[in-house]
Amino acid sequence: MREMHKALVRRYRDEFFNLGRFDIADELFPNVLIHHGDETTVQEMVGIAHAWRTAIPDIKFTIQTVVSEGDYVAEYTHTTGMHEGELFGIPATGKYVDITLAHFYRFEGGKIVEISGMIDRYAFYHQLGILAMTD
Repeated sequence: MREMHKALVRRYRDEFFNLGRFDIADELFPNVLIHHGDETTVQEMVGIAHAWRTAIPDIKFTIQTVVSEGDYVAEYTHTTGMHEGELFGIPATGKYVDITLAHFYRFEGGKIVEISGMIDRYAFYHQLGILAMTD
């Protein structure tokens, strides 16, 4: 089971996000899952991924570490790309981003039923030029 869970996280990053294969959403998620504390439909998950891919068309998620224990998978990911469209209300900056993410996934019935985690927003906002470095 652990290897299957890790493989699904890899598909989520490599196929769903990196390649924009939104057609596999039903293979990854149930009809409704918990995404960062909120009930989220499969269609909303597609919308979230589409927003990232629209804002950063060359986005590349590279999993650095993935660990599985029971029904959980932890993932540490390196993410890069050029910010060319609006994201989180931030208009396109044309700047390259190079950030890290850490996420936890919970599985039931062979699908991702919960995702929670963190993005290095400080680095993200700084690289976009909307947050100045402080001494």
